[in-house]
Amino acid sequence: MPLILGAQSAVATGYNIDNSCRFNSGDSAKLNITQGTPTDDLKWTISFWFKKVNDITPATQYFMGAGSGSDTFFIRTENTADNLDIEGLASSGTGGRIVTTQKFRDPSSWYHFMYAYDSANGTAGDRMKMFINGTEVTAFATDTNPTLNQPGVANTDSVVLYIGSAAAGAEALDAYMADIILIDGLALTPSSFGEFNEDSPTIWQPIDPSGLTFGDNGFWLDFADSAALGNDVSGNNNDFTPANLAAADQCQDSPTNNFCTMNPLDNYWRASVFTYGNNTLTGSTSNNNFNTGTLAMTAGKWYWEALIVDANDANQFWGIVASTPTSANDHLVDTTNSKYIYDGSNGNVYPPASGGSGVSYGDTYTTGDYVAIYLDFDNSKIYFSKNGVIQNSGTGVTFTPSLSTSDGGLGQWTPVLGNGAITNFGACSWNFGNGSFGSTSAGATNADANGYGVFKYSPNDGGSASFDGSAKDFLALCTKNMGSDGG
Repeated sequence: MPLILGAQSAVATGYNIDNSCRFNSGDSAKLNITQGTPTDDLKWTISFWFKKVNDITPATQYFMGAGSGSDTFFIRTENTADNLDIEGLASSGTGGRIVTTQKFRDPSSWYHFMYAYDSANGTAGDRMKMFINGTEVTAFATDTNPTLNQPGVANTDSVVLYIGSAAAGAEALDAYMADIILIDGLALTPSSFGEFNEDSPTIWQPIDPSGLTFGDNGFWLDFADSAALGNDVSGNNNDFTPANLAAADQCQDSPTNNFCTMNPLDNYWRASVFTYGNNTLTGSTSNNNFNTGTLAMTAGKWYWEALIVDANDANQFWGIVASTPTSANDHLVDTTNSKYIYDGSNGNVYPPASGGSGVSYGDTYTTGDYVAIYLDFDNSKIYFSKNGVIQNSGTGVTFTPSLSTSDGGLGQWTPVLGNGAITNFGACSWNFGNGSFGSTSAGATNADANGYGVFKYSPNDGGSASFDGSAKDFLALCTKNMGSDGG
C-alpha cells in the first residue's frame, strides 16, 4: 500500500488542492442534490480525498448516501471496525457490496478514495472497484457483485444524493473532504485523479481533474467559495444544497498542505471530547492531564492560536511539550514533563526547571479570550499573547530546544493543551490556520509570510520590534512550511 499524505509529509506537486470542507457531526452538516437523467447509470466513478477525525469513539460515518427503501447506496466507515463499506441495494436484481478488511484510523493523514461502478462489465469481479491512494483494494470481508446491467442507485434519475450523511440526511460525518467528484458515464482508473510523486514514488498525490469528461450528472466540488460550499465547478452547475454548513467550515487543510490538528490518538488518559475537525477540545471531569498536536517541531519559527470557549474556573495551560501522558495524573505542572507552558489562571509560565511553582509572566485569561503561541527555535524563545497583545512587554521565555530520550521520549516538541492538578480544563478551540475556532470564524484574514493559514492575529509583526526588540515572522504548522522552513 502506498503511503498516504501523512502528518510529516511535504510533497511538491504541480496541482494544489487549496481547500477542504469540514463536516462536524454535531452540526448534522451535509450537502445534497437531486440527480437528473444520467449519461449512463451503469457506469460511473466517484473520487474524493478525506481526513478522518474523532477516532477515539468511532461510530458509523457516512461519506455519501442516496436513495430510499430497498434502493439505497452508501459509502461509510463501519462502526468500531473502521473498515470502508460500500453498498448499493436494489429492489430488482442484485446490488453489490464490498467491505474492506483494511482499517482507516489515522486522523493526521489524507487518504484518496476512488470507486468505479461498471455493471455492464461481463466479468462480475470488475463491476465494483475500490482504490485507496492509487492502489486497488482486493482484500474484502464482504465482496458481493451487482447483477449484470444493474443500474447504480447513486447515479439514478430523481434520487437524492447526500454528501456527509446517509440517505435522508441521517448519521452525519466527522471528517474533512476535498475535491469530491462524480464522473457520469465512465468507469475510470486512479490515474485520472492522481499520480505517484516523481521524487517519492511511494506517495500518491492529486492531479488537475479539470480536463475530465464529467457527464450529465457529473460534478466537482472544490470548496473554493466559502459562501457557496456546494458550488459545482465541473461546468455542469450541478450545485449541491448545503445544510448546517457555514463559511467557517471551509478549511485550508488539504491533501497538498496538511495542517496540524490536536491528536485524538493521544487521548487515552485525558479522555477529552474532540469536535470541529479535532480542533475543539472539551476536557473530561476525571483526569488532570493533557492533549498534544499531530505535528511536531525541532527547528524554525511557528505560530498557532486558540479561543477559550469555557474556562470553567480551572487553569488551562497552553504551549509546547516533549512527552505524552503516561498516567491519569500525569499533568503539565509535573516536573517530569519537558514543557514550556502558560497558566491562564494566574499568568505564570512553567519551564522544566520551575520546580512546579511557576514564574510570573503575564495576564490571566478567561472565557472569550484568545491566546497565541509564537515559538522561535532559531533564538530559543517562546512568546504568548492575549487578545493580540504579546505578554511580558514582548520579552520571551528562554527555552532549550534540544532534547534527549530522557526528556519524555518524543525527541521533538508538539503543541499542547492541558491543566495542572485540576480535573477539568473546560473547552478550548484551536486555529492552526484553518480560519476558525470551532464554529466561530477567525474574523480576519491574516496569513503567514509564506501565504498559508487564516488567522485572527498576525503570525508576524509586520516589521516592528515586538519580540525581544526584534521583528520576526512565524509560520503556520503545515506540511508545506515544514518542508521548506524546517520543523
